[in-house]
Amino acid sequence: MDKFLIKPEKLFLILCLFWGLLLMLINPPFQASDENSHFWKVYSISQGHFNLKRLTTNFIDGVFFTRVYTGTGDYMPAGIYLAGYKNLRLRNNPEQKTSIEETKTILNYKLQKDTKVFNGYNVPVYTIFSYFPQAVVMKICNVFNVNPGISLYLMRCASLFVYCFLVYLAIKITPVKKWLFFMLALMPMSIYQTVSVNIDGLLFACAFLSAAYVMYLGYDDKIKIIGKNQKALLFLLMSFIVFSKAPYFPILFIYFLIPQYKFKNKTDYYKTFLCLILINFFIIAGFKAYVSHVCMLTDTVFKTNLAYNLLISNPFAFLQITAYTTLMNLGSYINGFVGTFGWNDTPLPFYCVFIYILMLVIHSVFNCEKDKKVYITRPFLFTAVFITVYFLIFAALFLAFQIDNKGMIGHFGGRYLIPAAPVLFFAFLNNKFYLNNKYCNILNIASILLINFVLAVSVIRIVYRFYV
Repeated sequence: MDKFLIKPEKLFLILCLFWGLLLMLINPPFQASDENSHFWKVYSISQGHFNLKRLTTNFIDGVFFTRVYTGTGDYMPAGIYLAGYKNLRLRNNPEQKTSIEETKTILNYKLQKDTKVFNGYNVPVYTIFSYFPQAVVMKICNVFNVNPGISLYLMRCASLFVYCFLVYLAIKITPVKKWLFFMLALMPMSIYQTVSVNIDGLLFACAFLSAAYVMYLGYDDKIKIIGKNQKALLFLLMSFIVFSKAPYFPILFIYFLIPQYKFKNKTDYYKTFLCLILINFFIIAGFKAYVSHVCMLTDTVFKTNLAYNLLISNPFAFLQITAYTTLMNLGSYINGFVGTFGWNDTPLPFYCVFIYILMLVIHSVFNCEKDKKVYITRPFLFTAVFITVYFLIFAALFLAFQIDNKGMIGHFGGRYLIPAAPVLFFAFLNNKFYLNNKYCNILNIASILLINFVLAVSVIRIVYRFYV
């Protein structure tokens, strides 16, 4: 057992596949946040439709509005359209239940490739790279006329397998804090989003792998001087995070966990970071141009421009609104970080959330003697980076959705902080608190038991929410 416990990457694979497949099967089709919208977006991308069509209507995402909006949508097979709306009544309505029979009905919908329907839905602001594994699966399924419901589950599987592979690499390559990555990657929210159709699984995995690769470059004794290939891989991994969602731009500052002596000289150290910043700045600029083109002449652009003007002219008002929104919803945000299921309507018991976060902090603060390194400690920098990411996410949501009738910025989920979680917990790095191997093994065993317990509670919560 002790020999196996020193290989957390292998244990991760076993647990992630077991719990991931179980969560994937018990979660009804399209019952993760925005899964139906992502499903339609993946279809459009798989067909090479990146700009989509504009539509003026009062029916968007299956909901009738009192006013007419100019939005976007696409033509798609009738089966793709119908499958995404079948159990829409469950969304944000815990009193509504489903059944295995209803899931079978969705699985039995024919693709109906020859019958096209125009479907209006929210603008996709992600590119093919963010949806790459799922878009490939969707393309293959459409070629072979696979039923939409079955396509959904195949895409969920693809997301899970890619996530397992990338996180396995992350845990394997990092010379330190393996169990911190282990716990972050096995959080119920991490796995739940991974086994749904969206970009989160790939984004989370790349965020963990980027952070692990930084630790590898900084603290693996075999790496004496960082070469061009290693810089290129670092740029690729970190740029994917920013390419997926621009508010994660400050995460690039984990670069400063790498000691200067790993580079040729001080000039090379800062020049490399400057190149990383400039590349990602141009990525954001290019992506903003892409989104503006996709959203051109829609209500989304009109409202966003008004919100942008307010953000520039009165940033303090935005900060006050964000602070107020946070105070009113702090508990749900913390819950959503560890585990909130369905359409954000089925949270874990708070005691599970509290214990899980406490264990994450313990793994961050305490180091094992066998992994003893001299860490670069930058608590203020990484805390500032995490807070900046937090406010940038709110800024993006403010631009997209503005303020609701309660005076708050809506649509924020604790899961949005998962890609930035390594940055937050890196703020606890220190060179003071070490545990001997005996206590480290006890801590690791306790972590394994806790993970399985919390995931078991998650399964029970989902079953009770949708079927009982």
